[in-house]
Amino acid sequence: MSERDRQLQREIDDTAGLDVGIEDGTESEDAAGGRSFRSRIRSQTESVLSPTGLGIALALVVSGLVLIGGALPLGTIGNLIGIFLGAFVYGLGAKTRRYLELTLAGAVAGGGWALLSNLIVTLLGAGVPFLAIGALGGATAAALGHYFGRDLRDGLTREI
Repeated sequence: MSERDRQLQREIDDTAGLDVGIEDGTESEDAAGGRSFRSRIRSQTESVLSPTGLGIALALVVSGLVLIGGALPLGTIGNLIGIFLGAFVYGLGAKTRRYLELTLAGAVAGGGWALLSNLIVTLLGAGVPFLAIGALGGATAAALGHYFGRDLRDGLTREI
């Protein structure tokens, strides 16, 4: 028996004990982790993007946008300050980094607000730049707000 044949036989022997459930489409447990494929994918996805975190982030960013952006007579700059402060509050309270959730929430809030504030222009077809600028500005303001909120929280909780 050649070396390549022995190597192939070892690989077949190593994989013979695994039952992945591909043939019948059922979820089966693998020998290494004891969890099904679907549960492993779900846990990996939730570690990157949490639906609960996204909902809380969206609520804080929109409330900051409405309260602060509506109170300041600065137009778009006031709206971005509101998004920043909403994400800042989220960063103060969050124990983990949630930049993806805050960036998505900021983009949705900024783009949605730009769409609603320029609705006639958008409906006529020339409002796509307003929408893009609002989404990009909102995403940037939210990511920066989360960064500075986490930085302040780290500075307040670190021992001297």
